[in-house]
Amino acid sequence: MGKRREQNEDSLLIKPDLNLYAVADGVGGQPKGEVASYIATYLLEDLFKKHMPEAEALQEQVFNSGDTSLISRGLKLLNVHLCQTLSVINQSILQAAEDLPGAKGMASTLSALWLFDRFTFVMHTGDSRIYRLRNQHLVRLTQDQSQQNRLIGALGLDETVKVQVHEDIRQCGDRYLICSDGVTTHIQDHELLLLMGNPAPAKIISKIVNLALNRGGVDNITAIVVFDNDCSNSNVQATPVVYGGPFYRESLSGRDRKWYPPPVKDKGPF
Repeated sequence: MGKRREQNEDSLLIKPDLNLYAVADGVGGQPKGEVASYIATYLLEDLFKKHMPEAEALQEQVFNSGDTSLISRGLKLLNVHLCQTLSVINQSILQAAEDLPGAKGMASTLSALWLFDRFTFVMHTGDSRIYRLRNQHLVRLTQDQSQQNRLIGALGLDETVKVQVHEDIRQCGDRYLICSDGVTTHIQDHELLLLMGNPAPAKIISKIVNLALNRGGVDNITAIVVFDNDCSNSNVQATPVVYGGPFYRESLSGRDRKWYPPPVKDKGPF
């Protein structure tokens, strides 16, 4: 929650079964930011679950075909679908703002990472960020949609949402950081490069959160680290190591799941 906010308006999504990870940050100064960010992550998961069979069919028929022109068309199709996904979420938040008392004007950023087949897909609107560490080189995969400290892109701001969607080829050993601006307000990119070099995802998150707090914690602080450790071959999905924080950890083995601290039953903000 940081040191100056009365509540945490961030939401995070960690879904190993979908290889989908996201951070949403309710827009400050607007009402019901926590509701907007919850809707963003909830609907993102729901839409992916509904359409994953189509993506898997595309993987079988297109990405495994070895036909480069067919694969190129498949990637374009997926990018269009992901843009439409964010548009659907945007419309849902706009509708919820009309329907819920005191919610008019609510909005949220959304930065999401999807590891699928041998590709990494980035979905983004707002000023949360996604970074990739590869071969000791840190690259920001998103662009802040803001001008003079004012958001010009976010879910719920307008009927037409500004989105950034693109894909990249995965490489064994890639590391990703998804975070709200409560992190990047206080920590520079060159510092994140050093922090991301730690071999333990949990320690990376702990150091990021504590550093942001020690430097003032002026905003909510949320971060997810993903280690993409699939080194078998390009056609096999990875089993990443993920730590989201500061309090949530889920082992991807399916046998050993832990929460810190143990969660209460999630009823959502409604």
